[in-house]
Amino acid sequence: MTKAPTKAALAEALGISASMVSRLCKRGMPADDVEGALQWRAENIDMVRRKGHRFDEYFGHKPPAGRALRPRRPPLAAVKTKDPAGDAAVRAASRLFEISAALLEADKFELIRGDLQAAMLNVPVPRRHEVLLDSDVMDELLGEEWLSLSEGATTKGEGRGQRMSDVEADAMGRFWYAVACDDDAEYAKVMSEWK
Repeated sequence: MTKAPTKAALAEALGISASMVSRLCKRGMPADDVEGALQWRAENIDMVRRKGHRFDEYFGHKPPAGRALRPRRPPLAAVKTKDPAGDAAVRAASRLFEISAALLEADKFELIRGDLQAAMLNVPVPRRHEVLLDSDVMDELLGEEWLSLSEGATTKGEGRGQRMSDVEADAMGRFWYAVACDDDAEYAKVMSEWK
């Protein structure tokens, strides 16, 4: 049996301070192995609240020269509306899409899938078009079954090569967003509108 790492070794492996390891252990994080601690953190710590989103924690190295540790916030961050909760939900989902794209490149997307889908669901339906999506992340959320369905739909049948109306494009966007975040109610609503 291997010996459990010291708090200092665990802190170094996780990219956090030893005092943070102690605080997280009090909250239930296992301290007997790094993988268990990583798994616990992925399941219990909101990634949006992590200081700096610790690039090296996910990738095992420092970011390339010239790349900022924290990607720029979307322009929406400066926009003020009468819906602060909606603004926060849009910003959180957009930010998680940014983080998800980086995790997808590192083959660690599953660490964030649930948080991303929850953040997407949290965005009010009329504001979902404001979320800054990443096409590769959307493809990953949709899965091969949906992607093969969409490819078949775009290459066969009537209307091929015709421009969609704004209403049709809006409905298509609402449909794919609902599928990606498992929003059954919105999915059913869009489907009933198409019939």
